[in-house]
Formats: sequence, C-alpha cells, structure tokens
Amino acid sequence: MTENVPWPVLVGEMLIRRIRLNELKPRVYPPSIPGERATDEQIEAARRRLGHPLDDLHRAVLLEGDGWENGFGYGDLLSTDQLGHGHRWQQAMTHLDDLYENLDPADLPPRDRLYPVHVGDEEIVVVDLAGPVTDGGHPVHWLGHDELIQSWPNLYEYWLSALTYLQRTVDRALEQARTGAN
Repeated sequence: MTENVPWPVLVGEMLIRRIRLNELKPRVYPPSIPGERATDEQIEAARRRLGHPLDDLHRAVLLEGDGWENGFGYGDLLSTDQLGHGHRWQQAMTHLDDLYENLDPADLPPRDRLYPVHVGDEEIVVVDLAGPVTDGGHPVHWLGHDELIQSWPNLYEYWLSALTYLQRTVDRALEQARTGAN
C-alpha cells in the first residue's frame, strides 16, 4: 500500500514548508493555512452538489483541512463549499471546456467523471472517478492550458509530489537567501 504517512502528518508537513516559504519570500508567498476540518455534513453537501461521492482520499484530506488557498504556493485546494459552485469551480469548468474543445478527447480521460480538486489560474488538478482505484483512491491528473501535464495513481501520490515540489522551492529560496541572489 502506498499510504505510509497518515494525512494529518502530510498536511502538517505541507504547512511547515508553506510557513517557511512565507518567512523566506513573504511578497511571493503570503501567509496560507488550510481551512478547518470539514464535517460529514459539509462533505455530504458537496456530494449532493457534485452528484457523486468524493474520492475516498480526497475526503480524507478534507477531513484534515477543508480547502487551502494558495496552499502549495500556487492555486487553491478547493473546500467543500467550493466543490460544485463558486468562482474557482467555474474557472475550472471553463478550463475543462477549453481543454476538451481544443484537444483530441482520446488523449484525455472521460470528462464526465472528472472533478476539480486544485485550481490554479491556468491549470487544474482533477480526480478521475472513471479510473482504477489504487491504494484507496482514483487517478489524479494535472491539466495545463493545452495538455495533460502529469498523472498520479491517487491523491496521496499527488500530495507527495506537491510536497516534494514545495520542499525544492524552499531549498531554492534558502540558497538564494544564502547567496544573496534574487
């Protein structure tokens, strides 16, 4: 099984790195913390709006922190209140519309079984409910302006990748601070 570290620890590790980035580059990375833990009622309301259950690993993340604005240093991890409506949701739907209009759908997962979980200005991360379940979660895809950028077997693996990215960003910022480079 992939999941070795529990979600509370992974969310905490992301928060530690996010705080460190804010300390090193406050103008680039403003303060950011995850939302309060989602309740079962909030998750049920999101499920009703979406018309399907949430991916189990996504649900587990929301139970640790219900959304996170600029959590990974870019984009927003959607909260239960944002799933299915609101500005960020609409932005993600427009992005998906454009992507499926401009690319060969054969190169993409089935649109009707995707739902956004992380939304940036020009890219989104979606859970693919049509894909196989691996270690308790469905595939996760990072979709750019005009391509499928990367995929992971589940949200846990995506989180580990984002955590690694954030650590590398911290390391670069520390090196820049040490050398005086911008």
